[in-house]
Parts: sequence; structure tokens; C-alpha cells
Amino acid sequence: MGKETSELLIKALNDYLASSGMSQNALAKAIGVSASALSQYMKKKYPGDVGVLESKISQHLNISQEREEYPKAQIGFVVTSIVQQVTEIARNCHIGQKIGIVTGDSGLGKTTSVKHYVENNPDVIIVYGRPSITTKSLIRELAYKVNVDPQGSIDDVFMRIVYRLKGSGRMLIVDEAEHLTARVLDQLRRLNDPEFAGIGILLVGLPRLLNILRSSQGDHKYLYSRVGWNIAVNTLNENDCESFVERVLPDCPKKLWKVFASYANYNARALCNLLERSVEVAAFNDAEIDADLIKDTARLLIA
Repeated sequence: MGKETSELLIKALNDYLASSGMSQNALAKAIGVSASALSQYMKKKYPGDVGVLESKISQHLNISQEREEYPKAQIGFVVTSIVQQVTEIARNCHIGQKIGIVTGDSGLGKTTSVKHYVENNPDVIIVYGRPSITTKSLIRELAYKVNVDPQGSIDDVFMRIVYRLKGSGRMLIVDEAEHLTARVLDQLRRLNDPEFAGIGILLVGLPRLLNILRSSQGDHKYLYSRVGWNIAVNTLNENDCESFVERVLPDCPKKLWKVFASYANYNARALCNLLERSVEVAAFNDAEIDADLIKDTARLLIA
């Protein structure tokens, strides 16, 4: 590239950094060069192969521009029947200081629902289960969440958490709780005991969470009996599906949103994915969104 082209590229690069808020160091990492090399180039003092470096910069700017222009379906948060169910049981556990369980298949909106509840109730603590979680790691995570010293024996840390939470009226939500063992769940249950913290607890997870609780043995066998609220959420209803589709396609006829719902199996995550991809396919092909386009798009998605 010539001198004039380089100056135009440097100007475009400076404009990009200013508008995106990206640092030079981050950009250098993104295009696979050192921060010093990029700095030298922008000062017109780069001693290496300028053409190779400018090619990398141009590719990054082009991709960023295409990403900015990429068609997006702005769905946002939708208050579905599932959100309402989860909110109700969360509220009951929160106010009544009980243990509750919400189970359901993936993609129904359980996590979205509890996140919404936490956003509107800042005194609620939320943690996420994972296959590798142990009693020790969970207790230490809770310690950080409630701002107590996480060092020392697990029993000492647990009692610090108890003293911090007792009488606070707070609630603990554990999402993806199916990853927790009965032993870990039983340790959490103690936070609900009035003689300990006495806070409400909501366990959210896949249907197998109930099997873990029901199969608890020995010292953990009474865990399931402590559950005060228990709901199993199912698929979206027709009103829910219509609300999702209307967010993206306000003038969508009823027969068309039913096509969306059918191909998504009334699953919130699948429906959002299908809506987003349909908008993209229609934009790329300069086409109208109709039943055939929805059907063809659905075939491209993982069931």
C-alpha cells in the first residue's frame, strides 16, 4: 500500500479505536501482533513489512464493520407464564423463608426468570452449580458473596456465613442445582434452618434434581421433606410465543407466529434462536419472512 493509503488506514484505525473504546493493546492482540509493532505503525515508524500489518488491520476493520451492520433481532426480556411461575415461587420462598424447587427442561427460561428476580431484589444471593462443585468450593463462594472471610476450616467459614445471614431476610438461589450432590445440598439446607441462618432457598435445575433429593439417604434423607414449594415448568403457551414474535415482528400474522412456535417446539431458547436466525436469513437474501423461510431456517438449527 502507498503512503496515502497508509495515512487513510491510520485515520480509520484511530476513528475505530475512538468509537469502539478498544485499546491499542487489545487491538494488537486481536490481530496477532505486538503492541509495540502497532504503536510504531500508527506513528509511521514501523520497520517491518508494512503491507502484511496493514492487511491484518484492514481485515479486522472490515469484519468489525460487517459485525456492526449484521442484522440483529432485538428480543429483550419477555414476561412469560414461566417467568410468572418462577417469580411467584421465588417470592414465596423469599418472604416465607422456605425451601423451593423449580425444575424443567433446558431452554424454557428458568435461568432468565431467576436472573430477573435477582435484578429486582438485590438482597438475593445467586450461585450456579457445576459438575466439579464441592461443599468446600460452594461455601467459599458463598463467603465471597456475603463478604465474610473465606479462609479457615469449612465449618468456621460456614458459621461466619450463618452469622452474616441470620435475621437478614435474604434468600439464596442456586441455579443448575442438578450438579450438586446430596451432601452439598444438605449443607445448603442448613442455611434454611431457623437455628442457623433461617433464610429462604430456591433450587433451580433440570428434572433430575428431584431424583437427587428423593434418593437422599442417611443423614440427608430428610432434605426432600423440607421442601415447601415445588413446581415443574413446561413449555411456553401460545400467548408467550406470540409475545416473543411480536417483539421482533410486530405485524406478524397469527398463522406465522404459530409456525415459529411449532418449529421451536414452544421452547423459549429455541424460539429466540429461530427468530434471530430468520431475521438474518431474510436480510441476507432480501426476502420476506414467511412459512417457507422459517421452515428452511429451522432445518439449519440444531434441534
